[in-house]
Amino acid sequence: MPLVLAPAAPIAWGAIVKGAAYIGSAAAAAWGVNQAVEAISADDGAAQDLDEDTPVAVTCATCAQSPCAHLACGAPGSTYRGGAHGCVGRPAMKALPDGAIHSHHTPADHYSHLPTPVGPSVQLAASDHRNTSSYGRRVHGPRYAPQRQALASGRTMEAIFYDVADIRNVAREAGDPTRYDAAISQMLGYAECLHAHGIIR
Repeated sequence: MPLVLAPAAPIAWGAIVKGAAYIGSAAAAAWGVNQAVEAISADDGAAQDLDEDTPVAVTCATCAQSPCAHLACGAPGSTYRGGAHGCVGRPAMKALPDGAIHSHHTPADHYSHLPTPVGPSVQLAASDHRNTSSYGRRVHGPRYAPQRQALASGRTMEAIFYDVADIRNVAREAGDPTRYDAAISQMLGYAECLHAHGIIR
C-alpha cells in the first residue's frame, strides 16, 4: 500500500507548546502529552493505516530523496540539536568540552519502522540519556509500554510525544528543565515534516 499524505495535527503542536510553558510541572507536561495524543488519535481517520510491511521510501536523512533533509541536522550553534539520527548522531556532532552527547531516538530505534538514519532524534548528555525510559533494556520494560503500544498501532507521532515528556522529565530531575527545549523543538519540526509527507503518522 502506498504511503499517503496525512494532514498535520495543529492541535497537537499547540498542546505541546502549552505544556512547554509549564515545563516545571509534571502534571502540565502530562496534560500537554495527553492533549497531543487525543489530537493525533482524532487525526487517525484522515490517513490510511500503514502496514508494518509497507516499505519506507526515505532511507537516508540528508540525501536528495528526503523531503525533510533541510531539517535533519537541527540548528547550527545549538548546544544540543534535534533532527534525524543520521545527522545529529554523527560522531562530529556528539562532543562537548564537559562530556559526551548521545543521540536519543524518538521513538526508540528498536521499535520504529523507520530506517535508523531517518528516525527522529534528540541529542542528550550521556548521563541524561541513561535515565530515559528507552535506554538499553528498559525499552522492553513497563515505562516504555505506551510508546510500544502506539508504535505497534502505527501511531509514531503519539510515541514521539510520550518520548518528549520523558526527555523533559529527565531534564527536570537533573535540575535543568529547559536544557533540551531547543533540541526538542528542532526534532519536532523534523518529525512534523515526516508526518506532513506521509512518512510517519
